[in-house]
Amino acid sequence: MIKPKISIITVVYNGENYIEKTVQSVVNQDYENIEYIIIDGNSTDNTLKILEGYKNRIAFLVSEKDKGIYDAMNKGQNLATGDLLWFLNGGDYIPTPYTLSKIIENYQNEDVLYGQALIVNDKNENLGLRRLLVPKKLDWKSFRLGMVVCHQALLVKKFISQPYNLKYKIAADIDWAIRTVKKAKSTKYVPLVFCHYLEGGFSDKKRKQSLIERWNIMKEHYGLVTTFFSHVGIVINLLLFQLGLRKNRL
Repeated sequence: MIKPKISIITVVYNGENYIEKTVQSVVNQDYENIEYIIIDGNSTDNTLKILEGYKNRIAFLVSEKDKGIYDAMNKGQNLATGDLLWFLNGGDYIPTPYTLSKIIENYQNEDVLYGQALIVNDKNENLGLRRLLVPKKLDWKSFRLGMVVCHQALLVKKFISQPYNLKYKIAADIDWAIRTVKKAKSTKYVPLVFCHYLEGGFSDKKRKQSLIERWNIMKEHYGLVTTFFSHVGIVINLLLFQLGLRKNRL
């Protein structure tokens, strides 16, 4: 069995109410070959005090002002020395102590491993799987339908991971996913929940700007005509979902 080194990268800013749950979910994994990297945006609350209690389990802890969440992610992947990268934001967490081991049991040196994400609220209540249908075969064209795989449910080889484009303030994750998966020679779906994803994320809080950025990203990668018809399909599927005629929103 291949046991690659996994660099898990967490970015956080003023996360005293949730960061410990994220950190504990990482340090309690029974998979041993983990490099944990935390990039803090110079928090002014008790985040750093909490992280101090885990300093012997954190390979790199950087706390300084940054240019936003994607700048922090770039810092994290620049520090990473692992074979695979996994971005797990503050507030998100790995479901069980053996999740990563089970994921890696499926690994046969693919460039990308991906799975499901479960949505939870700030009370840790289960809100169900993301409504976007995760494809069983993933390539860069899959993202024409949106972020079909949650950012936090993607493990990618470091050498194919692209820098986040800082011109996008809200939706650089989908641009990163498209460019990164385009570099992949092989991807594998693992039928597991990789992470519990905290609702009300960065893009949810600025929905209009997020939609504009996603339109521009998709137009850049797929062209205007394809992007237009993809969005028509997205709207139709959303309406079917809301009418109860479809279980999953594509």
